[in-house]
Amino acid sequence: MIRRFGRTFTALFALFAVLAASSTARAATIMVDTLTDGSVTNSCTLHDAITAANTTTATNGCVAGTGNEAIQFSVTGTIALTATLPAVTGTLNITGPTGAPGITIDGGRAVQIMQVNSGAALSLQYLTLAHGSVTGASGSDGENGDGGAIL
Repeated sequence: MIRRFGRTFTALFALFAVLAASSTARAATIMVDTLTDGSVTNSCTLHDAITAANTTTATNGCVAGTGNEAIQFSVTGTIALTATLPAVTGTLNITGPTGAPGITIDGGRAVQIMQVNSGAALSLQYLTLAHGSVTGASGSDGENGDGGAIL
């Protein structure tokens, strides 16, 4: 009886260890290593990191996402957007560096910074979103769409 209990306990322990390892392995960290906007071969831009997270496919210098991503940065400074970042389609956490100067994502008063699709979840930490714009929207001044960071 004690021997059977020991084998059962060992089997349950092994099962829990496998489940814990698989749930830990499901979350991917994608490291942005350039302030360049768009796509750059052998570098991981913010655009490519979001695409890798959305498609679970390695994109240029970014590792493949798993559907539950954390995007972090190995650089500091400003990312000057020339186009809206890809829409977030799953669960995504984007965390900038905690120290100055950090990361600023700047729409240049010309582009909307981000979009989050229905049913998706986005968490932002230690980031500055600046100068976003929404075409066709009326801003607080009634004249333009300034301030359109995320929709």
